[in-house]
Amino acid sequence: MKDADIRMDDTIRYIRQHAGNDLALTVSQFLVGRMRDISAELSLGSRWDIRLPGTTQKRRAMRALLLCQRIFNSELWPTMSGAVSVLTPVNYLGAGWTDTSTGHWIGRSEFEIQEAIRAYTVTSHSLAAVAHAAAQPSRGVPARPYLTVSRDTFDGAEAPTSCYDAVMSWLFKAGLVSMGWMMKFSGVNTVNGLLDAFGNVGASAQGRVTKEQFPNVPLGWIVHICLDTNPNNAAVWRGHWMISHGNGRGAGVNNHLKMLVPQEDHEPVLEESISANLNIPMAQEDHEALVEKKTGANSSFDPDLDLYKQYCAYNNPASAVFLINPLMIPDRGPVV
Repeated sequence: MKDADIRMDDTIRYIRQHAGNDLALTVSQFLVGRMRDISAELSLGSRWDIRLPGTTQKRRAMRALLLCQRIFNSELWPTMSGAVSVLTPVNYLGAGWTDTSTGHWIGRSEFEIQEAIRAYTVTSHSLAAVAHAAAQPSRGVPARPYLTVSRDTFDGAEAPTSCYDAVMSWLFKAGLVSMGWMMKFSGVNTVNGLLDAFGNVGASAQGRVTKEQFPNVPLGWIVHICLDTNPNNAAVWRGHWMISHGNGRGAGVNNHLKMLVPQEDHEPVLEESISANLNIPMAQEDHEALVEKKTGANSSFDPDLDLYKQYCAYNNPASAVFLINPLMIPDRGPVV
């Protein structure tokens, strides 16, 4: 049986070779004072993968993946959680988690296991990749622990998802954020938590604005619309989230202005909605009817939204739109 130090040194070396020095250094920090205990958990024994070709390298890959899963799915990696989210150490790994993981990956290639390891890194700096990811429906963020997924297979269990989860999923699938970053901040529901996740971004537009005054949002940027910028009103500050296509349009889920009304009534409703939110006089009975129609909004994925109309759906004197360059997100994770 391998000594714990030898096993972990070899595992860190494998991570460095195939997923980069940043992830190797990050993982190493969590082994201080825990190396022997964690090493014992990751022992594959003498039988795992013994009948398949490429055993030695595949065993090294599997142990490296297990180490990443052990750290980022456990109390070692605090995540935002709770009714008022704070960084909380939670162990999502249940009994037999190593059997679940190895049972899934034993039939996969070494390269596929490496891709699962690289999910814990930043692999892209392309804003076009975010827009491309957002052109595909998102089922959001699956339940933890993440033992059988890579970027390509990462998907939630239900659709539609929340607008925020969809954006988090697209950022991850595009390679601009690591799985660790996404896990840490997917449960954020406070202003301070969102500022920690995305940085202190100033509002690009606030209150009622015309289409000409609405900002031009670059390709791949995050569009965050909130009802109220008051930091004490976190429920409405979180608002609506989308990804821009760079042409005044974008993608999102749980969008407004997708009414469950007959097709012939669709365009008039859009026009009424914008008029109402730009403070153009409207009869009270028409306003109430419009509210009823907006309550029945279609929450499915839409890859081609008018960003300005989405803003108008929320628009009031206290609302604002924040534009976030994903490349400026603080500490997106280890770079491959």
